[in-house]
Amino acid sequence: DEPAMVFYACVTAAATAPTAAAIKGGTVQSAVAEGSFYVDTATTTTSTVVSGLTIDTAYKCFTLAEDARGNAPETPTQLDVTTSATDTTPPAFVIGYPRMGVST
Repeated sequence: DEPAMVFYACVTAAATAPTAAAIKGGTVQSAVAEGSFYVDTATTTTSTVVSGLTIDTAYKCFTLAEDARGNAPETPTQLDVTTSATDTTPPAFVIGYPRMGVST
């Protein structure tokens, strides 16, 4: 219900859970991806782009949020995720689209 800095670290599904201090410090040795982002208002949903993950792979992503006063949970929240498989569908050309025209 207030602005916060959100810290995250994603590890392989077989890795052990990192500590909150390691996630916040960006020092998770087994991290495949880690970082942080700011949420400036109370919101029921938020999202971010996480780079460096392999397609069609299971990960455990751990998050924790810290408010302006430094309040943060002692135990990070675990999110079990699996990245999507590769898109093998080639782009299709539809007659009449895209349409080229002259603007006046």
